[in-house]
Amino acid sequence: MKRNTPGEGIEIKILGQGYFVPCDSTKQKLVMDAAKFLNHKLSEIQSTNPALQTERCAVMVALNLAVSHVNQSASERELAQYSDRVKSMIEIMDGALQ
Repeated sequence: MKRNTPGEGIEIKILGQGYFVPCDSTKQKLVMDAAKFLNHKLSEIQSTNPALQTERCAVMVALNLAVSHVNQSASERELAQYSDRVKSMIEIMDGALQ
């Protein structure tokens, strides 16, 4: 695993605040895309709830992203289970045909 050299990273803005994120050059586009995505989600929440404080807005976005991640992980596990079942059925059918 490549370690980033001191000072290597990228400057991003989230809700107008600047942040320096240490990362090697291969991850900079990923970090920039993630910051854009986060800004978009924060803007969505703020536009529907203008009185919501920034901290609460950030928590709502984090919760929405966590729910999405957990849901996706559950779907991936379910898909893997179906795939295993299909493989087992194919093996049984292959055995019966031989």
